[in-house]
Amino acid sequence: MKKALAFLFACALVFAVDPELEEEIAGLEETKASIEEQLKADDANTAVLNLELEALEAQIEKLKNEPSRDDFRTGWFAGAGVGILSTNWDWTAGSETLYKSSDNLFTIDAQGGGITMFNRYFGIQYYGDVEIGIPSTSSNLDGILLATATANVDLIVNFYNTRKFGIGVFAGIGGGTEIVFGEYSRDYSYNYQTGNVEVTRNYAPSRYGWVGRANVGMRMTFGKYGVDFVAKIPFTDSIIMDSVNAPTYLQGSEVKLKDKIAFSVRFVAGQF
Repeated sequence: MKKALAFLFACALVFAVDPELEEEIAGLEETKASIEEQLKADDANTAVLNLELEALEAQIEKLKNEPSRDDFRTGWFAGAGVGILSTNWDWTAGSETLYKSSDNLFTIDAQGGGITMFNRYFGIQYYGDVEIGIPSTSSNLDGILLATATANVDLIVNFYNTRKFGIGVFAGIGGGTEIVFGEYSRDYSYNYQTGNVEVTRNYAPSRYGWVGRANVGMRMTFGKYGVDFVAKIPFTDSIIMDSVNAPTYLQGSEVKLKDKIAFSVRFVAGQF
């Protein structure tokens, strides 16, 4: 029984110690011992060596007080990225389809929130995400701006996680609102005086709908910085304009927006 308890205690000690921290501290302790030996020499430059010794001792103390990645800990993270969003638009009046389009939008996004790690391998992140979709000038959606704001919770699974490098995946869900700003139609006319075709853009009030989506991604960390590769997969349609709330000139129409999938690359900073 005593041997079994001793074995369990030894295992607990092994898992309680961060090997990476211990190795770094051991290396600094060796350097410290070397400097202390140099101080014993008659021709030692004591002023310089004492300064180096003080700096080493402060660094060692800081590392000893640093929490292990195997401990329960909380922190923050923030990031920004760019990507592409694939969408489907359906504009209907009753059973009749007035307009249907598939378009790709360039996106910029920003995130901010917290991270709770249960150990170095498992944790959760909870954050707000804002994404702006901008269509190309050749797109059918040229002239509009699509904004999405969501609250998200993801589970984190790290395959490798040290103070200098880490790699893992995360997956979760998010929900929020999707807002469309911009025009709903264009009128074209020929100007006989200038010989040019002139375009008049007709703008509708901003419209919004609700969106739910799944988040799947991979993260590589380099100290306090990292790179995320993220896919956002919607599981709801956004009713941007319904038949009841449509303006008079569009009465009876309904516009559905279906984000098929969004990919983005984010640059993040935080306490991973």
